[in-house]
Amino acid sequence: MEMDPTETQEQTIQTTRIYRENRDSGAFISLNRGGTRSSKTYSLVQLAFMWLISDWPGKVWSITRKTFPALRATGYRDFLEILDRAEMLDEIKHRKDPGNYTFEFNGKLVEFFSLDDEVKIRSRKRDILHIIESNEITHALFIQLMIRTKGKIFLDLNPSEIQENWCKLEIEEKRLKLKGDVDVIQSTYMDNRFLTTEERENIEYLKEIDDELWMVFGLGEWGKITGLVFPDYEIIDKFPEDIREHYLGLDFGYSIDPAAMVNVGRIGMNLYIDELLYDTKKTNGDLATFQKNNLINRITTVADSAEPKSIEEMNRAGCRVVPSRKGPDSVFQGIMQMKQFKIHITKRSVNIHKEFNNYKWSDKPDVPIDRFNHAIDSSRYVVQTRMSQGFSIKVAGIATAYKNYG
Repeated sequence: MEMDPTETQEQTIQTTRIYRENRDSGAFISLNRGGTRSSKTYSLVQLAFMWLISDWPGKVWSITRKTFPALRATGYRDFLEILDRAEMLDEIKHRKDPGNYTFEFNGKLVEFFSLDDEVKIRSRKRDILHIIESNEITHALFIQLMIRTKGKIFLDLNPSEIQENWCKLEIEEKRLKLKGDVDVIQSTYMDNRFLTTEERENIEYLKEIDDELWMVFGLGEWGKITGLVFPDYEIIDKFPEDIREHYLGLDFGYSIDPAAMVNVGRIGMNLYIDELLYDTKKTNGDLATFQKNNLINRITTVADSAEPKSIEEMNRAGCRVVPSRKGPDSVFQGIMQMKQFKIHITKRSVNIHKEFNNYKWSDKPDVPIDRFNHAIDSSRYVVQTRMSQGFSIKVAGIATAYKNYG
């Protein structure tokens, strides 16, 4: 896809090297593997915006991810931010349908849809395709998308090899060698000149605590993650509707760390976890509003006891929030309590999958590395506080409300 940036309308956007290398790539597939916060996803969304307002070739650009909540919190939110900064929110036609958001301008279309619906995949054709966190999907699913794309494909991912990674085996190694139509664009946090000092230092701290995490999330190199805290879990289609004992777990987060809200249920020695919210810069008011809008504010929420003020604010806003139980070695003890169960995670919970695939033990006995654990901590709060002491509650009406969520 040849693009001439001088042909765009008079818009000024701040870009990184990653934007420019993808813009200038003439290969059919641009594989963007990079560390955390390297600007790879944002740069590709910027490129979609510039394509939309220019006379560059093509009619349809698809931006996709495995699940819609994850897509909405990443690529879609980035696109809205870019439109706002360019002062074009009112000029571009924006339409929201269930599971499908579109932006239209001068006969061209940028669409956002998830990859958890077979009909969406088989019924669409496009000129350009961008898959966010492409390693979340299977190679077979990628093939279905590829054969319906006639112009250009962009893939972005963190290069972890905790599971067999088709992006490395089938694209970077096999296809690059056999067809030569792949550009590999590697990036790190150092390519993102817009990070704050605190954000950079937070990433660089990985170098001090774990070589494997630093290799993947710091340097954007292919790496094997070993020593996982939870090496085994099962992916299920949806949270069981007949669970009679379940609670919400909440880790507050804010600017750098995400707020993580999960639904945790138990049937015997089976533990079920479903991701409800995983996002940064959520105030306590935002969290309370989210619960009320989704009719889950009367389900007991177990939250981080280190934030009593936040817990009180959510209770005053109409939620039912209790502090987590903590004590000596509470993190290790909570992990051991979780490991007594067979753990099942819904397939839409992509951020929880990422945490389970990267949360690992440190070199200190019984001490995990304090990374990739926000949703895990939320789940642990529930297990420690409500499921390890024989507590039980009847929640038939609340379960029905939860069933309607999502």
